[in-house]
Amino acid sequence: MVSSYIVTSNRNNSNRIAKQLGSLSYGATASDLRICTFNCQSLKNSIIDIKNLCDTRDIVLLQEHWLLPFELGILSEISNEFLAFGVSAVDVSSGIIKGRPYGGTAVIHRKQLARFISVVNSCEPRL
Repeated sequence: MVSSYIVTSNRNNSNRIAKQLGSLSYGATASDLRICTFNCQSLKNSIIDIKNLCDTRDIVLLQEHWLLPFELGILSEISNEFLAFGVSAVDVSSGIIKGRPYGGTAVIHRKQLARFISVVNSCEPRL
């Protein structure tokens, strides 16, 4: 299930944002920020859906990507126009994984937004 949101800045800020973002390739105005959240239940099985979301969104929030810690680099390969960061919920410290991977969250955003986004590090894998 995908939930979508459009955040529109006020008129005073839209000109400043437009100059900083430049041209948006998919027809959105610079005063609109298009965000969606997607419970992908396996990023590997939903990669086409996620790429399609990236075509029309600025920020994609993912839940349940089911990636192992050493697979998080896959997030950065989804689109050349996007940057990504994520957290795996799978504990691999014992070296043995029982059952399928589970959990995990990620944020994928357009490179043009990088100056407005800060990653907050946490030791809690379930945030």
